[in-house]
Amino acid sequence: MEDVYTDEDHDARHLLATAFETVPADPATAGDGLLRAVHRRYARRRRTRAVVSASAAAAVAAGTTAAVLLSVTVAGASPALAAVTSALSRASAASFRMNLKITQHIVVPGDPVMRSPLYITGELDLKRNLGEETLSNGWQTRIVGGKAYTELPPAQAKFYGTGGKLWTEESLETTGPPYGSAAAQVAWDFNSDRPFNPQALLALLRSRAKVRDEGSVSGLGWTGTRYNFSFSHPGGTGRVVDSITCTVDVDTQGHIRSMVQTTAFAALGKPGARAGTIYTLDFTFSDFGVRFSVVPPPSSLVDNRTGLSVQF
Repeated sequence: MEDVYTDEDHDARHLLATAFETVPADPATAGDGLLRAVHRRYARRRRTRAVVSASAAAAVAAGTTAAVLLSVTVAGASPALAAVTSALSRASAASFRMNLKITQHIVVPGDPVMRSPLYITGELDLKRNLGEETLSNGWQTRIVGGKAYTELPPAQAKFYGTGGKLWTEESLETTGPPYGSAAAQVAWDFNSDRPFNPQALLALLRSRAKVRDEGSVSGLGWTGTRYNFSFSHPGGTGRVVDSITCTVDVDTQGHIRSMVQTTAFAALGKPGARAGTIYTLDFTFSDFGVRFSVVPPPSSLVDNRTGLSVQF
């Protein structure tokens, strides 16, 4: 048993160091501390966990599956849980426009610091696995055909050694979190390749969630209800995630309109330690059912050796 904990400790420290890797303070590449290369060694580590996460990956690829599974779980659920799971299920099988604001709060000095907030805005169609996004750091992301293409400003392309090509390419299969659990996907899997993962939230909610109804809420052109749920020391995260808290607004049509997720990571990457860094992800959703198409960049402009994404 001692060997198991030693390995988990090492694994957790390694994944946190990788996840929180920041860009050097170079004028040409200065800016968002969230930026990092998705190194091939890290991609290989993720593939070794593919067996663990295969069911989650299959669910993401087949968004309509959620509706079938939902019919089984909602029947005996509380009204609050049923409303949230229904809204997430609809989002997993629909298209919409999304805005995301990411901020960081350092509780314990010593954790890597990013320049925040970072903004991501764009369109997503999770059923067809399509997306287009603009990032406030100057990057562009296109998601199509099971791949994510990221366009970099020239100075950053030079820094990352893309051979003069401004676009990078990576398979979505290699951009998942370091662990295969639903909790790990919720904690880590918010980035420019997978900015919103309702399937992971659905799995986590079905596991042991107590969803609270916090009353009426309204936005521009809609009214609805606000819900809240949280997980303390969620399993399957290498004991590096201290807590996950979500506030979700669902309109009277059953669409998710906003979600604020707060994820607290253990201080200094020490498994089981108290919260040291807190990330807040503020989502807003609109234009459900919007139709759009995504065209991958010309292959002559793409460096397929260096996959890049915003990750934390």
